[in-house]
Amino acid sequence: MGFFVLSRVRPGEKKKVAYSFWLFTTVHWQLCMVFNYSLKTSHWVPFLMSLVYTGIVFIPVSFYHLMIEFSDAKKDFSWLWVAYGFGFFFAVGCWIPGWMVDGFYHYSWGYYPRAGWLHPAYLVFLVLLVIRMLMLLFQSQNRKNLSAAEYSRIKLLRWAFICYLPASFDFAINYGLQCYPMGFIFTLISLGLVSYAIVRHQLFDIRLIIRKTFIYSILTLMLTVVYVAVLILMTKILEVVVGGASIYSSAAAAATIAILFQPARSRIQEWMDRYFPRESLNQTILREATSGFVHEIKRPLANISMPAQLALADIRQARQEGCSDPRDLFLKLDRYLTYIVDQSLEAGYKIEAIRSLASQAALEKNPVDVGALLVQIVAQEEPRIQKENISLSFVPPETTFYTKGHQRQLEIALTNVLKNAIDALSASPLASRCLRISLAHVGQKITVDIEDSGPGIAATELAHIFDPWFTTKGSSGMGIGLYLTHEILKLHDASIDVQSRPGATVFRFSFPATGHED
Repeated sequence: MGFFVLSRVRPGEKKKVAYSFWLFTTVHWQLCMVFNYSLKTSHWVPFLMSLVYTGIVFIPVSFYHLMIEFSDAKKDFSWLWVAYGFGFFFAVGCWIPGWMVDGFYHYSWGYYPRAGWLHPAYLVFLVLLVIRMLMLLFQSQNRKNLSAAEYSRIKLLRWAFICYLPASFDFAINYGLQCYPMGFIFTLISLGLVSYAIVRHQLFDIRLIIRKTFIYSILTLMLTVVYVAVLILMTKILEVVVGGASIYSSAAAAATIAILFQPARSRIQEWMDRYFPRESLNQTILREATSGFVHEIKRPLANISMPAQLALADIRQARQEGCSDPRDLFLKLDRYLTYIVDQSLEAGYKIEAIRSLASQAALEKNPVDVGALLVQIVAQEEPRIQKENISLSFVPPETTFYTKGHQRQLEIALTNVLKNAIDALSASPLASRCLRISLAHVGQKITVDIEDSGPGIAATELAHIFDPWFTTKGSSGMGIGLYLTHEILKLHDASIDVQSRPGATVFRFSFPATGHED
């Protein structure tokens, strides 16, 4: 899990790095102890004891790192480096005889490290980190204007942390308590809760990775088991026919399996690609991705068409009927061409925004006034709002709301949600079509609420609306708009949350505030 998460890290996704490090340190602890309990002699025990504690000392530090990232406790980052410094110091102590580990016990289940003189200092360090982590979790859960999804994620993290704590009881065995170490049980429970938070509450955007990897692994395992069984059976049969074990019988069986394996593996891969989009897109996914691209540049291109047709009509009319006042014609053409150039540039900006979204390079961020951007977006969509007889409640802000970001990408994100709200209202009765847009400073965040009085989103669909290619609009939907929005916000260290019931659906954006234009 840690390697899969780490392989999907994009610039700025520090939560995934911290989470992966926590998984690595936990697996290191458990894996080393598995080898340790399997030893029949004590020859390798001192080395394994030092190795296992080298990972153990970093477990609380990695969890502290994870808590800081999730609670957005920026003031704790300086203390995090101090914690890593102590972790490094204790790790060095693991390799100096008598410091962290002073020999070992030989219990009935295997060898176990004996605490050295530095071990109590490490336990004090551990207790201090635990106290601070609990404070961060409760502070995060008690924040104002916390969305339901954020509250659920933090609650699950808190319980995962609390369930992990009893694993520290294993330290008592380092001081001579003869009790089997049961910490692995609490470790599994804790990691299980985090995995549930990933799948159920989108702790990270890796649900598709987990789902695809897990299913592909199960299918491959089943296929492998079947082929191994067939290989053994064919080998036995050929041995009987040939009259004994032979390299030719094994080679013939292996060749048969190889011939059969490739078609079956290809079928499995095709099935996976159909239901789980690959990073290297096949033709079907490529067509859908193209639809998403068209989704973003369709409006500026459509806006170009009308003034171009009007300009052409005026030129033809002047040529056929003559022009009484050439200056009037030139003024019209100037207005049309200016608008066409503006819309062409807009289409170019959209293309560049999507291209930079797909790029792995670090995103160049500049100050963006979210309030001014909202005013611009509302003005663009106002003709359709009026056409659909929607009652709009939006007060242009009198102050600035600066965040760091890519203005065109943020425009795409906000526009997608606003368009969806208008689409939802167009299917509602005329008398109840209300759209409310609000903007506010909440602590160190800028929040934007886009609320519509449409029919709402079903609970079964709510958990999937940010998934690629998922749409509630039938054949008229592409399933790309909200996915693009979600991806853009991740790159901007921002978030989006949705709450819905019949008659009220609210999308809440949360951007980090910079407070100034610099």
